[in-house]
Amino acid sequence: MDSNGKKIWDSKVKGYTYYATTTPKGVLYISTERSNILSYSDGKDVWDKDVKFKSIPAVTYDEAEKKVILFESGTGYKFDLATGVMTVFAEDIKLENVTRKTPLQAEYRPSGYLLFTDQHISLLDKKGKLVHSKDYPQLTSTNLMGLAQFGADIAGVNIDIAGSMENMKQLDRLSKGAYRNSNAASEGTSKTQVLAGAYYGGTPLFEVTMTRYSNSRNARDHKFILTKDGESKRAIMMVNKDTGKVDKKINVVDLTPQYIVDEVDTRVFLCERNKTITCYDMK
Repeated sequence: MDSNGKKIWDSKVKGYTYYATTTPKGVLYISTERSNILSYSDGKDVWDKDVKFKSIPAVTYDEAEKKVILFESGTGYKFDLATGVMTVFAEDIKLENVTRKTPLQAEYRPSGYLLFTDQHISLLDKKGKLVHSKDYPQLTSTNLMGLAQFGADIAGVNIDIAGSMENMKQLDRLSKGAYRNSNAASEGTSKTQVLAGAYYGGTPLFEVTMTRYSNSRNARDHKFILTKDGESKRAIMMVNKDTGKVDKKINVVDLTPQYIVDEVDTRVFLCERNKTITCYDMK
């Protein structure tokens, strides 16, 4: 619309548009079928070719190049907010145990771009080469749940939605000029699925369920991941973001331990069984 509220143009967008923001070159939108920039003057596509995202991309900001970094379905993009130019810098990237539905997030590193979830960590260098990629198995427990337990909801978090929403928030922050990345620690989550069961008339007599636990922390140069080590013991792995190597590890007893990472003194405070608090020096 113009200053008098008169409509200047409208543009039909294919698919469901789940994100739109203004840029110096026009209105950037991302839908379930395509992405492009609509010119302010006539609503026409600025890019000659659409960018198609099959899922909500992982997003971060390259502070050195001053470009938005997007990664989705094995392809990395660099988007210049000032010029509106989108370029591909990485193609056919295979990340360990990552699918289209995996809720990847991204973080800028001086050496490249970190791609991660609660249990996964990968690094792309700035030219699009995969430096490292590792997926750490979640801890699981198998339970026999009786009929009396089915009146209550099973505790859990929809991890896919949670991860996608964080990427949406990051896109929104970037559109408002907030280019700094947040290294806020994530909280522990659990997700329960039914493995087997017996039913009568649609009513569960019993069900065997498996609960997967995630409990990671995101620090400045490391990611702390709760998983099993090679000896099938529970452990908190201190994974180096740039090399992908496990610099330190802490063996734990609890399936869902509580712990705090102190980055100033490089220490971890671990509480197990709600009775014992232990301090570990991770230097």
